[in-house]
Amino acid sequence: MEVAEIWLENRPGIRYFLLSCFITEFRKAVTDMEPQDKWLTIEELSGYLKMSRSKLYQMAQKGELPGSKIGTQWRFDRDRIDAWMNEKMSAPSKRKTGAQHA
Repeated sequence: MEVAEIWLENRPGIRYFLLSCFITEFRKAVTDMEPQDKWLTIEELSGYLKMSRSKLYQMAQKGELPGSKIGTQWRFDRDRIDAWMNEKMSAPSKRKTGAQHA
């Protein structure tokens, strides 16, 4: 181990603080997208739609979400996502009511 790793290993409070700073900056970078960003990663899409990455992965793999898999990574066209969201919001709900079950 390097000296810095050994030093941090013996100081869990400092290690936790540094990791939390890194995670905060990473999340900030993901949610601070420029309006002109056409292609979104799954992480950026998660921040954009305020949905979990795992749910978005499931939806993309089932074809429920417009996206393209390039190698092992998904990419999403912001305009298509916006159109998809508008379509979902304007579509009537398919949930069944208690009256339909009678």
